[in-house]
Amino acid sequence: MLDVADINELGGNLVFLPEDKEYPDVVKGRVAHIDADFLAYHASYEREGEDRTFDDMVLATNTMITDLRRSCAAEFAVLHTTPSGSTKAGRYDVAIQKGYQSARDNKEKPRFLEAVRGYMEHPNLPNTTGKPWMKAEADDGMAEAAWKAFNECNQHLCVIASRDKDLRIVPTWHFNFDTGEIEGATDSFGFIKIKTTVRVNAAGKTIKSHKPRGYGTKFFWWQMLMGDSADTITGIPRCGIVTAAAMLEDCKTDYEAMQVVKAAYKEYADTKGFLHWETKDTVPWNEVFISEAQMLWMQRTAGDIDDVKKWLKEVIANG
Repeated sequence: MLDVADINELGGNLVFLPEDKEYPDVVKGRVAHIDADFLAYHASYEREGEDRTFDDMVLATNTMITDLRRSCAAEFAVLHTTPSGSTKAGRYDVAIQKGYQSARDNKEKPRFLEAVRGYMEHPNLPNTTGKPWMKAEADDGMAEAAWKAFNECNQHLCVIASRDKDLRIVPTWHFNFDTGEIEGATDSFGFIKIKTTVRVNAAGKTIKSHKPRGYGTKFFWWQMLMGDSADTITGIPRCGIVTAAAMLEDCKTDYEAMQVVKAAYKEYADTKGFLHWETKDTVPWNEVFISEAQMLWMQRTAGDIDDVKKWLKEVIANG
């Protein structure tokens, strides 16, 4: 039984918000661009033996949306989703080393996932709109909004709320789910750092774990070397987290980083070679380079698989 005294009513909809949580003052005109794919999974997830209703999930969804919007000091929220059947900007078609997101195949999804995602396409909350992307990914939609704000010098009016590290390449403000802070790079190139944690396991063995931190397009170049296991993107095979960061440490511009990454792809092609995941044919390094870039790049024009090619031409032109 719900205790009405514990419920915060907002615009005719019920949401649970922590009574003791302090939210920052709203920045007029600011929009929180929210990764609603992540919210859909989180809101629709059921533990084994759990039997939640769809109404329960909508309540949880409304609460998370409202909490995120207010945490981002945003006046408005846009919920970006990637509906089932989306072409995802053609990333499946350009994949060479491995099938795009093939590691996700055959994984069981929450039974109400699509229903919750569908609700967020038309959310019943004030100052909140849904944006489904059938010819792109939700990430691309958030990136397009962020790039637009950056080009108009309105970064302060755009905050991305996503746990997906891919979006770190976009030059705008980002909500940090771990700290609750709003942060980002002060320029488009940004930075990459590796946080190393050391622990001793039960057997007395020292274990080191490495976690990347960073924002801006330097993070994109790091991913070009490192890849992204969540999306089954290889990068340079077996190039480690620390190694990739060290290779880019002295780079101060996108042009310098591009030369480092291109050289790494050339060297791998010369010594070991790249193979197509389906045909097993040898593929030239430059084709693999572009393939990985197309899958990893967060698009300035959502749905344009060649947007990264245009950006690379700009990088070359600017030296």
